Amino acid sequence: MNRFWTFLLVITATLSFGILSLPTNKLDSTVVAGADTPTVTATGGPTRIQWYLPLVQNNWLPLFTSTPTITPTNTATQPPTTTPTATFTTTPTATSTAPTATFTPVPTPWNTELIGHFDGNITAVAVQGNYAYVGGRQEFFVLDVSDRSQPRKVGSMTLPGTASKVIIVGSYAYVVTGYTGLRIVDVSNPTVPLEVGAYPGYDVFVAGNYAYVIVDGGLRIVDVSNPITPREVGFLSGESTAVFVAGGYAYVLRLRAGYFTYICNLRVVDVSNPLAPHQVGTYEWFGYAHRLFVTGNYAYVAEHVMWGYRSTSPGGLRILDVSNSTAPFQVGRYSPSSTGSATDVSVVGDYAYVGWNYGLRVLDVSNPTSPRELGFYPVSDGVSGISVAGDYVYLAASNAGLFILRYTGGATPTMTSTPAVSFTPTETASPTAIGMVTFTPTETRTPTATPINTPTPTATAEPRVNVLPNHNLFYDCI
Repeated sequence: MNRFWTFLLVITATLSFGILSLPTNKLDSTVVAGADTPTVTATGGPTRIQWYLPLVQNNWLPLFTSTPTITPTNTATQPPTTTPTATFTTTPTATSTAPTATFTPVPTPWNTELIGHFDGNITAVAVQGNYAYVGGRQEFFVLDVSDRSQPRKVGSMTLPGTASKVIIVGSYAYVVTGYTGLRIVDVSNPTVPLEVGAYPGYDVFVAGNYAYVIVDGGLRIVDVSNPITPREVGFLSGESTAVFVAGGYAYVLRLRAGYFTYICNLRVVDVSNPLAPHQVGTYEWFGYAHRLFVTGNYAYVAEHVMWGYRSTSPGGLRILDVSNSTAPFQVGRYSPSSTGSATDVSVVGDYAYVGWNYGLRVLDVSNPTSPRELGFYPVSDGVSGISVAGDYVYLAASNAGLFILRYTGGATPTMTSTPAVSFTPTETASPTAIGMVTFTPTETRTPTATPINTPTPTATAEPRVNVLPNHNLFYDCI
């Protein structure tokens, strides 16, 4: 009976607390506690195991003693167990095709030439005659570009914010400084620019004696015949982001937040009577845009890339036919990649100069339904503003400064495809243009055409898109 209760107590302790076993031969012994079968390695003769039941506060209840069977191990004659490590040696060759990787080189300039550069923070630019009027972070200054290879500063003044747009009309510069509003600057003496007037606003276009200013709540038409005292003469409600005026119409971009997406709206506004502007047409699409240029029968809209829950819109240039002001519609689009964003656009003749978040693209828009790329120039900080004067293109490139370029024309390079090549990138980067670097592959690869890294992007001409029919599908946040 005593053995039965002892056995029962041992089983209960094993399940509840675990059992500690201690060898009575204290020398050269390894104790294994709480195991079903105690394992002991001993080198000092027979070993007996004393079993204990763990209690509280480091107290142990002795139970019984056992003598396990031990197989001695002569550790002196047994080498330690090791896991061999295999060593592989590979010798790369130029003809090896495994592993392979698709190498996409950084674009390099083509059909464009860098004429001059001015360092500094420059976010907006306008050119008239031999002077470039530029704005940056809390500064407006004038550059003498009579020698375009060596532009030099001749005058400057302080701004209350960062310039986002500069327009020159006669002897005045209209400088938009974001939320700090519009500044009217007398530049009749380029060496001493002087602020003479101000007006609240986020974007501006000046035609004749009127400034068309985007403000909170809509479009304001301001009489600037006396720049010292600008005064409002007309107003059109509706939150807007950008404006361009041509041929008696104001083309106004409106950006609205919809249901997990953005909706862009081009409003055509009759401003033949500045005192009574009224909307005559509109066109709407999923997208994100805040710069446009209008000439002839077409409006060119620079769009940012946009990802949305309901719709995804790649960045690029959207071309709208506005010959019928009451019913504008899309005729063409250019979007060379799914990640790039167009930031500004200026059109001269058959050429559209499009600022991108990584450089300048020159497009042939002689056929607006199928624009095609003719030239490119990379800029590391992207393009925030463009001004075209004569044969020269002036790029405001934020911290990268001001670039003065010339489109050199020539035949459009073509490639049958972008080959996949095997390469091993090195740690050393070699510069290819100001602010841009590319990896130098160690293996030799033979492209199928020249230049090796200037494939011709395929323009995407989209069919006509109808105006969104049901605004109740969206939640307007603006």
